[in-house]
Amino acid sequence: MRFVSSKQDKNIYRDFSALYKEAFPKEERAPLFFLKAKAKKKVSDCFGIYDEDTFVGLLNLIYHKDIVFVFYFAVRGDLRGKGYGSQILDALKEKFPARRLILTIEDPDAPCENREQRQKRKAFYQKNCFAACGYPMIEKGIAYQALSFGGQVSADELQALLKAYMGGFWYRLYYKF
Repeated sequence: MRFVSSKQDKNIYRDFSALYKEAFPKEERAPLFFLKAKAKKKVSDCFGIYDEDTFVGLLNLIYHKDIVFVFYFAVRGDLRGKGYGSQILDALKEKFPARRLILTIEDPDAPCENREQRQKRKAFYQKNCFAACGYPMIEKGIAYQALSFGGQVSADELQALLKAYMGGFWYRLYYKF
């Protein structure tokens, strides 16, 4: 697995953008220009993930103290179920061995039409050693659960990370804990 940062190669956005739009519903996507602007700074990064020369997935990461927040993670639809997701998570753990990793998933217990998909997603992350943090989060009206690897990340720590990344105004507009 090869992680190619947008800081190294701006051309990753062609593949990144197409998968980003395919994998995430519009209401769950931050504007791509926002992700690009933040990725120019040290607080964030956009990665294209490659298996040799084949684009297989994307990661958008936010850095705060000893925490790496996996803001967006997706594997190409035609490559899902082939082990790439687990390989990417293993590579991510190796890339940041001294940091705690955190991500959020749509709450699999909330009333929804895709409950089975949400439950499978949670099982996938648990299989990859991510543990529930034990608190809910609401982003733009959508209920999420937080999962972490490498140590618990408290709600206060996640709030501080999101406030630092989004800015106070946007944080208050989008998030509730």
